[in-house]
Amino acid sequence: MKAPNDILRNWSKVCYIRKKITSDGEDVTIDEYGNEIAKYGEPVRYILNYQPVTNDADEAILKPYGVTLEGTVKALMDIKHEGELNKYDLAYLYDAKPNNEEYDGQYANYRVITAIPQNMKILIYFERLTKI
Repeated sequence: MKAPNDILRNWSKVCYIRKKITSDGEDVTIDEYGNEIAKYGEPVRYILNYQPVTNDADEAILKPYGVTLEGTVKALMDIKHEGELNKYDLAYLYDAKPNNEEYDGQYANYRVITAIPQNMKILIYFERLTKI
């Protein structure tokens, strides 16, 4: 889903983020191919101003993560939320909602690439998920 062009509607938007729960080796679910199935916590509601990434400065930050600008979104979050988001957490942006999911993250359309603390804010980059 693409961002709406109305700047006022596109300023502060509701999003949901599901924190990936790191497993400690116990109670791990394995799929038929021997891969560990990730587990996620309950979705947390945030109101953020997230925008598509379009400039070269952002590209320089994203390059070490092997991410291109296409389908990438960034947001700033208050520093009081430091430690709440981590790499691989799932995000529901652009009106996606975690309602009535059969499995964790079924309707998630982005994931957190990185959350970088700044002076008073946390810079978050999201990568669009490809659905089959």
